[in-house]
Amino acid sequence: MLESGSKNSHQGAQLREPPVLPVVSLFSGSGGLDEGFVKAGFSPVLAMDIDRAACRTFQWNHPSIRILKKDLSQALNGYVVERLSELPSDARPVGMIGGPPCQAFSLSNVHKRSDDPRLKLPRNYAHILSELNKHYNLEFFVFENVLGLKHKAHSQLFGYFKELFSSAG
Repeated sequence: MLESGSKNSHQGAQLREPPVLPVVSLFSGSGGLDEGFVKAGFSPVLAMDIDRAACRTFQWNHPSIRILKKDLSQALNGYVVERLSELPSDARPVGMIGGPPCQAFSLSNVHKRSDDPRLKLPRNYAHILSELNKHYNLEFFVFENVLGLKHKAHSQLFGYFKELFSSAG
């Protein structure tokens, strides 16, 4: 620790906070994934979830982050980019994080339906990723889900999602 007035080889050097790395958070829930990213030096600048209670809990946990209640399966082209442009800061996201609902892929789900709309949410995630990547040239994304997505019952979908993510950049 440097004491005030001490002389050393770093005289005049200022201690700086590490840069905050802005990210977009989708399918945010109450903000657990975001909390981990905050602790790692990232700063969610925009979060979205469909569930009103989850949004309220997110806002309680992260009062400085804009959270929107939005069904991301219905987000029209450009929706997330437009919401980012409305923010008061000019922070450009370096990444996107999110975990679409996993029930459709969970091995614990004994009532699976082939028409479960949650099966399509990774596709929506990839579409938004593609838009953000084109606009902001993202450095990374995190797609969090359950191990069941890799199960043989979902192998075709898993391969398709990987292709979508690869195409999204």
